[in-house]
Amino acid sequence: GLLVCGECGCMITAQYDKTGKYTNYRCSKKRGRCTQPYVNSVSLENQLNAKLETIALPDHWAEIIQAEMESMMRKEAKDQHSFSQNLERRINDLDSRIDKLINTYLEELIGKETFLRKKNELLKRKLEVQEKLDDFGKKGLVWVEPVREWLEAAQQAGKLASSQDLSEIKYFIRKIGSNRCLLDREVRVEVPLPFRRISEYRSRYGIGAGEGKLGRTVKKKDTSQSE
Repeated sequence: GLLVCGECGCMITAQYDKTGKYTNYRCSKKRGRCTQPYVNSVSLENQLNAKLETIALPDHWAEIIQAEMESMMRKEAKDQHSFSQNLERRINDLDSRIDKLINTYLEELIGKETFLRKKNELLKRKLEVQEKLDDFGKKGLVWVEPVREWLEAAQQAGKLASSQDLSEIKYFIRKIGSNRCLLDREVRVEVPLPFRRISEYRSRYGIGAGEGKLGRTVKKKDTSQSE
């Protein structure tokens, strides 16, 4: 369930080689003829590890991002508090103006038509401000949780890149990756933009496997295979 054939779209199936020692993965060919060759389990596992390594966030990068997040959260919380206080002051001011208007009307200093028109204007303005305040309260720091989830996932990728926990690796790649296929013995997986950015920056700054306080990926010797 992790990969499909990049040529015909059929599921990838596993089988032992002729010696019974090694597992090979190939297209199930349930839709007819397919020219794709098989790939052995060692090569497949190494490729999955390598894919994870490219989207793994180095520990010191994570520390910088976390520190920046905390700074942004403090600033945004301060700005939000100031903004909400301003809205609350406007509501109080409108309440005060409505009370004065009512007193003016009760003292018969203005007519009923004028009173109703001005009261409706003030109530409409108050409702608009109250809606802004309510919407503001619902939104809050909406960006924080998605960033934290991405940060945790990017760090987990680094841990899995050097592990042999195939079930966890499979679960993780299925969770974040799309269009997962095997084509010409190459694993191909599309990942969301934030993960692609990590890969781009790692390439730009020359950070390879095992660098940036990430565990070094264990590479196993690939067994020979014939067509």
